[in-house]
Amino acid sequence: FVETCRVAQVDGWRMGFWQALTGLVLLLPLLPFMAWPEDMNFYFAAGGVAVIFTIGMLVQLRLSEDRHGRVSAIYMPLEAIAAMVIWVLVTPYMLQEYIKDTLMTVSVSLAFAFSSYALFKIRANDANWATFLIVAPVGMTYAVAGVVTKVVLSDYTQNIIPAALSYILVVFVVMTTIMGVSVLFKKKTGAGFVSRQTVQYGLVAGLFSVLSYSTFAISVAYAPNPGYTSMMAMLLPVWLLSWHGFLQMDDKASPLAALFIVISMLLLIVASH
Repeated sequence: FVETCRVAQVDGWRMGFWQALTGLVLLLPLLPFMAWPEDMNFYFAAGGVAVIFTIGMLVQLRLSEDRHGRVSAIYMPLEAIAAMVIWVLVTPYMLQEYIKDTLMTVSVSLAFAFSSYALFKIRANDANWATFLIVAPVGMTYAVAGVVTKVVLSDYTQNIIPAALSYILVVFVVMTTIMGVSVLFKKKTGAGFVSRQTVQYGLVAGLFSVLSYSTFAISVAYAPNPGYTSMMAMLLPVWLLSWHGFLQMDDKASPLAALFIVISMLLLIVASH
């Protein structure tokens, strides 16, 4: 989404709506393959997660407009540590696991510390206290979204894909509604709302958002701790650096910091198994 907005140079609010609508439309043909649990908590959870994701996206769009800087490096470590702590609090037996397996605990802690440090060093950003106060709630609520998703989907790990698809479909229904109201409120429905460029890049972002939200749901369902999925998200600047290298575009990100993030994620994967 971030890269598409940068390349397309289109209004982020409009593209956010088309992204959500595209995701919804792409998922509808898969309705026959989805599972629909009778537990209403499943749908309440999906709706709540959709609200969290949408508000987080809108906050980041606003920061992008006001500050013209990347703020992902600020909330990602906070999201990861918050998700890990919340999960231990809601599943007390995990605390015993961490105490008993000292090597795993130390390895995960080192992976988190190294990746967090490298994330802030990989490229210059406009991190400051004022920005942190705005973004901190985003990281905390994203952490809650990960934990809630794991709690709801943990019962469906034997057949996760049908449950994950229905879960994400509900997310996109709510997200499309919120983004539609937001676009109307921001008076973004005028010229350019249905321009070829806006719709085209919205379709691209929508396709990738379906893939990313689906893999997010499956990942937290299987991960020993949903915070591990949040840590894996720290690979974002590494993927961008690789993508820019493939396109032979100038990128001032630090390759050494990127390498540290990759090593940290490999350490996390080994330690969590």
